[in-house]
Amino acid sequence: MTDQRPELTVEDMFAALPWYAAPDIPEDAPHEVKEGCARRRHAALVGLCPCGAATHMPLWTGGVPGPLVHSPDCPGDFEQLAAAADRWLAGDR
Repeated sequence: MTDQRPELTVEDMFAALPWYAAPDIPEDAPHEVKEGCARRRHAALVGLCPCGAATHMPLWTGGVPGPLVHSPDCPGDFEQLAAAADRWLAGDR
């Protein structure tokens, strides 16, 4: 009996993975914006955040992870990061 499985290429494997945006960290941003971006990047790539938020299935498993909800006081929380970015962009460092 021959193996009937299709041959997968590296391109096929990457095409099957979900894509996530990992935000760039602006060099001139204040600490709170840098920390928020770093936490969101880490959470998107690894599946967990230092605040304790975690997905049900990390990205590296090839599955689709569940929602990752940061704690309200985490710099990676959307509201926290948006407020910090608004202050920075308004010139209130």
